[in-house]
Order: sequence, then structure tokens, then C-alpha cells
Amino acid sequence: MIIHFEDRDWELNLDKLTLQQGIAIQLHTGLSIAEFEDILDVGEDENGNLKDPGPKWLICIGCVYWLMHQQGGDVFPIASADFVLSEFLTAMGEAMQAELERIKADRAVAEAEPDPTPLTSQPSSPPGPESPAHGSPKATTPRPRARKEAVTASGRPAA
Repeated sequence: MIIHFEDRDWELNLDKLTLQQGIAIQLHTGLSIAEFEDILDVGEDENGNLKDPGPKWLICIGCVYWLMHQQGGDVFPIASADFVLSEFLTAMGEAMQAELERIKADRAVAEAEPDPTPLTSQPSSPPGPESPAHGSPKATTPRPRARKEAVTASGRPAA
């Protein structure tokens, strides 16, 4: 996702989180990466109300800002991340909306493309004498024999 902030386009990709960045985020927030991502996933609850992100949300937003800079080559300590919160949240929201629209457009293009799978499969040439048709009396591959041993409910052979 591209975030336009501080007169620059920053690429942010949580899927490209490095080990050292993950450790820094865990040490700074006291959260696992899964918990960190869950806090960032602010959406609606089952009643349609905005979920309460919890008390660590601001720290996590600071980590997102820090990670954006890290991935852009601007390296500084995670604890020194500082920015105008409302401006960053606006830029992040716009970037998330643009990413969502891009994903929807990609899906629409994929759905509009014809399916390359043929509707019916037919042999490319009729079977010759060296290749008898499946199920013909001249077929050379024997059918497997049915197992005659009984099996218990647990799947083990009966005694």
C-alpha cells in the first residue's frame, strides 16, 4: 500500500516485515505480531459499531509509522517515532481506501476473463489398436480387486 505523507509516497507492506522489525515491534508494544495486527484491524463489531481498538492502539499506530519509514530506508529508533496523528491517520485511511479499490478492480478483471478450461474434454485422436479405449475388452490394465477383509470402526482390520 502506498501512503502519501510528509510530501512523499511511502510503501508500507506488513507482509514484508523482517525478523528484526518484528522483534522491535514486539519489544516496543509488548504484543505478539498477531495481536499487533489484530489491534490495527479496526472494524465493526457484530452490532455494526466501530470496535474499540484498545489502549495499545496509539503505540501500534506509531509502530506503523516507524515501519513505513524503515521500509522506505529512513531508519531511526522506534521510540522516537513522532508525527501529527490526525494527518497520518488521514493519509493511512486514504491509502487503505485506494488499496481496497485496486483489489476490487483486480478481482473484476479476473472475473471478466474467460475461463481457459474447455467445457468438455474429448480425446485428441481416436484410440488406435495399440491404445484401446478405457473399459473396452482389450484394455490391458487390470482393475484392482476389492479388499475382502473387514475393518472395525476405528479403521483397524477386524480379527
